[in-house]
Amino acid sequence: MFHLPFSIPPTQSQINLKEKIVLLGSCFADSIGDKLIENKFQSNSNPFGTIYQPLAVFKILSGAIDPNSMVENQGVWYPWDTHGQVSSLQEQELKSIVNEKQHSLQQNLKTVNWLIITFGSAFAYRLKSSSQLVANCHKVPASEFKKELLSVETICEAFEKTYQHLQEINPELKIILTVSPVRHIKDGGVENNRSKARLLEATHSIVEKSDACGYFPAYEIMMDELRDYRFYAEDRVHPSQEAIDYIWDKFSETYFDDSTKTFLKKWKGIQSAIEHRPFHPESKQHQAFLQKTIRDLRSMENIVDVSAELSLVESQLI
Repeated sequence: MFHLPFSIPPTQSQINLKEKIVLLGSCFADSIGDKLIENKFQSNSNPFGTIYQPLAVFKILSGAIDPNSMVENQGVWYPWDTHGQVSSLQEQELKSIVNEKQHSLQQNLKTVNWLIITFGSAFAYRLKSSSQLVANCHKVPASEFKKELLSVETICEAFEKTYQHLQEINPELKIILTVSPVRHIKDGGVENNRSKARLLEATHSIVEKSDACGYFPAYEIMMDELRDYRFYAEDRVHPSQEAIDYIWDKFSETYFDDSTKTFLKKWKGIQSAIEHRPFHPESKQHQAFLQKTIRDLRSMENIVDVSAELSLVESQLI
């Protein structure tokens, strides 16, 4: 045995393919969000871009983003409360974008079944001129900010206020908390570990107090099961695709109900068929293969939308 696997306790609530999911947080949330979309789940990942520190995530969830709180840098306007991908060359246009995104997310949260939050870093940056905590520094000089390490108590108290808001608009909402396994190495090795430790402690304190919240050990899987550097991308910081797929499989085993697992197994086979690239696409053998793939896709029409996949395969028929 060349790794140390550990079991994940079963969950009482399980995710069905038909349920809606929102993901917020670090780039690991984007990775899992991409896997959900790839496998036909109704999911929405990071509408305000990648967000690392918990208080910024909670501000988004509470609908508390101030569209007037923004900065202009090199001719581009950015909100202090979002990632840099939310931006515009026009100040008024950016305000409209932020308001629209905020309204859309709040409406979505009223009907969504699952919320997955991934914390990335307990380090936060406070704008000296206003004492405002920002979600992103938008390449403004570091001298304009004060860096601080959020306490466990601060994170837990902020979550409690956010949770009350979520309960008011959606009492049936279920929440999964994770800590990103991505190292924030620019903070320093020791500092990164301090940050992750606070996130882990805060997360478990939250989960212990609420039956609606669960914890998925993505961080522990990466650190303890996949501890070899072959499971990392070239930067030795982000998980490789192999690692993401492994963690996704663990997540699937833990949270998906039996009907969803059955669908995923069939869908994986269909995806492999769609991605197949033959040497002779005009051959009778491959054309028969395409016809079978079309039949397999049509058998899924009453479960998920396969129109795009059908169009792609049908375009290869001769």
